[in-house]
Parts: sequence; structure tokens; C-alpha cells
Amino acid sequence: MGVHLVWLKRDLRLNDHRPLLEAARRGSVCVLYLYEPDLWSRPP
Repeated sequence: MGVHLVWLKRDLRLNDHRPLLEAARRGSVCVLYLYEPDLWSRPP
């Protein structure tokens, strides 16, 4: 069993984040988030 990678892009919710939940059910999880200043300066 390896480590499951979950990449958070714009959706930073943790309470109801389905891919994160599914990965955690399967074992170890590594959460990856890359800060993109241009992305955050745009309207939602």
C-alpha cells in the first residue's frame, strides 16, 4: 500500500471533500497545494 496524493487546487474545503475522504479511507494521504497568486487575485 502506498501513499495517496490529493491535489487541492481551488477547492480548499476539508469537511466535505470527497476525494480526500476516499483517499483517507484507503490509507496514508499526502495533500498537495500549490499557491498561485494569479488564481487568488481573480474573482470567484
